[in-house]
Amino acid sequence: MLNSSNRNLNPLVDKLLDISRESGFTTEDIIKNAKIDLNKPIQEIDLPRIIDYAYNYTKDEALMIKLGQRVDVTYFGSFGFALMSCLEHPCTRLSTSTREKLRVAEMILKRLDM
Repeated sequence: MLNSSNRNLNPLVDKLLDISRESGFTTEDIIKNAKIDLNKPIQEIDLPRIIDYAYNYTKDEALMIKLGQRVDVTYFGSFGFALMSCLEHPCTRLSTSTREKLRVAEMILKRLDM
């Protein structure tokens, strides 16, 4: 069984495996089939492939919502800060669309040259 405190796991992957395990899926299958090498640190470029496999394996339509609830927005650095700021920005008060908030956050980042 996977030790969730494995130092090579990216925090997102660690949370993703926790969610899968809590839903009754084996993390060993995800690790094997998503080609996660526990002997090497997980690179951020590998995250889309791992998340895609976990979703296809679990068929959990709320997987990304559950992941988002467990990851602090500050994990995403400047982009996370822009998202937090965007939630209270006057131009987004009338819009509840996440896509619109992401668009505004992207504009803010461009203005800040980030």
